[in-house]
Amino acid sequence: MAFEIVDALKRAGATIEPYDLKAEPAPYVIFMCPPQRPENWYEGQHVSLLTMWESTELAFEHLSVLPLFNSVLVPCEQNRKMFSRVNKNTSKITLGCDYDVWNYTERKYSDPFTIITAGFGARRKGIDVSIKVFKRFRKIIESEGFPAPRLIIKSKVNLQNPDPQIIVVDERMNDQEEADFYAKGHVYLGLSRGEGWGMIPHQTIAQGMPTILTNGHGHLEFSKYGIGVDHGWCPAENEIVGRTGSWWEPNEEEALESLLAVFRNYETALAEAKVNAEKIKEFTWDRTAKEILATLPKKSADFKVGKLVHAPQSRLTLRVVNPISCNIGSGNYSFKPGKDYLVTSDVKRVLYDAGYVDPSCVDPFEKAIYIQTKQHKIDEGILV
Repeated sequence: MAFEIVDALKRAGATIEPYDLKAEPAPYVIFMCPPQRPENWYEGQHVSLLTMWESTELAFEHLSVLPLFNSVLVPCEQNRKMFSRVNKNTSKITLGCDYDVWNYTERKYSDPFTIITAGFGARRKGIDVSIKVFKRFRKIIESEGFPAPRLIIKSKVNLQNPDPQIIVVDERMNDQEEADFYAKGHVYLGLSRGEGWGMIPHQTIAQGMPTILTNGHGHLEFSKYGIGVDHGWCPAENEIVGRTGSWWEPNEEEALESLLAVFRNYETALAEAKVNAEKIKEFTWDRTAKEILATLPKKSADFKVGKLVHAPQSRLTLRVVNPISCNIGSGNYSFKPGKDYLVTSDVKRVLYDAGYVDPSCVDPFEKAIYIQTKQHKIDEGILV
């Protein structure tokens, strides 16, 4: 996303330079990351934060730093209202899509009927709900004499109960490979419990794939171009210490009904999806850039900076049991055993779930939160 926005800002005439405190200070700084990540900037610079959050409550560690930004930019109305409670200069900007890659793709019915669901953060992405819906859907259509459908999960997940019609794909793909992968599907199930926007369903809609998605959170910005599913609420399970708020729990019954309707009226669903593939093109990266630039005030010709600002940081101690180099969010990290590191809580949580954290640096409070929400198998408890 960041690369597309930078390119669009350049097309709009903006001069973009990598952020470097040692370089000549620029009048405008835009951080594109979670709220707790920015550390320093200079007084006098106009500092914007382009960010998002996927639950109904901001985390405690966001609250101390958010008021320091001159403006906060978020991609959906739910985020705008939530962030505005902490920083009144919060604006909504829409996000785009590369329609040269994610272009309309002709589809037709074939066997096996292929459903795709995807996303990093499997519980938040509702992949467990998609599995439940798929298994019920399969039982119904097989009882009607149709061949078994298949569900392809594009995510790094583990299944407690392997199923010949549930295929997990977790390999890395470039943009074109990913578009080609989705082009092979008949319908997309985007039953996410929380999104700031929802890039995958945006892309599948642009491809002309019938897309069933939760009608809440960031999806609301464009769900009218898909097949919206109502929701309830459930406790959020964010990868962060502290309060988590709620997630939007997709309605399983409504999702099943929508999937059956698409299957039984596939030609009609394709015709509607083709129309919506064109309509969703209202959201472009050039529009994103225009909306960002509209939030920036004019700087005087004699622009000068003052002292260095140190953003408050909430850090946790991290020790690892094995060496690891990784990318988490917008940051690149490298950790080795036998050394203490201070990291933000989301980084520690991701590494904990991946099995790298030394138990000696996890206090009882952290451990209680981690274990309470940790699910080792995405299909645990699904008996359909």
